[in-house]
Parts: sequence; C-alpha cells; structure tokens
Amino acid sequence: MKNTFRLLMFVLAFLLSSCQDNSPNSDVFKNIDLNKISKFTVSTTMTNPKKDRTLKKAEYEKVLNTLKKISMTKVENDYAKGWQYYFVIQEDWKKTMISFNGDNAYIGDCKFKISGYNPFDFLYLFE
Repeated sequence: MKNTFRLLMFVLAFLLSSCQDNSPNSDVFKNIDLNKISKFTVSTTMTNPKKDRTLKKAEYEKVLNTLKKISMTKVENDYAKGWQYYFVIQEDWKKTMISFNGDNAYIGDCKFKISGYNPFDFLYLFE
C-alpha cells in the first residue's frame, strides 16, 4: 500500500509538471500512441457499486476517439472532489490519468472545462 501511494505521488508530480499550458484536448491525447498502450483501464461511479474494468486492445481506439471528441479548455483548479469516470492509459513508462465529473475533466492536477461530454457514452463498457 505504501509503495502504491509513493508511485501515485510520483505520477501526480510528473503530471503536474506537464500542466503548464492551455492546450486543447487534441493536444492532451495527441501523443498517445495506440501501439504503445500496454494497459487501458476505466472506473465508473455511474453504477452502484463502483466498477473497474481493463479494456481489451480492440476497444482502445474507439474509447480514445470518444475522449478526443470532448472539447477541453484549461481553467484554474478548484480541487473539486468526486468523479464519474476515471481512465488510466499506460504507455510503456508513461501513465495518463483522466477523470470526468460533470462539466469538468482532470488530467493529473490540471482542470479543464469540457463540452461534448455525455456520461452515458461510456456506460456500455460496464454492461
């Protein structure tokens, strides 16, 4: 548990250092290489109880394309708590963590206002 916490803190520190610009969502996902993804997980609180799932390789592109359609604009972070979906994309040594809550998305500690997000778009992953 202690090692998991340390790893999470390291990843968050890494992501914080990459939050310096107001990149649109196309830049957020632009550098994710489908061929380098070793693990792609999603969790949801849209179900009761919370569910976690590791995606199959055949699902990566469809889910990533749906994520790319969500318009994001970086805003000041107010550190709101809670989420509806939490995605973790593991590429070789790089990990991208994205959470969605209402009209906000969080990538690491960077907050984005979003539009075009429908929380029901990902429910099929948990059927």
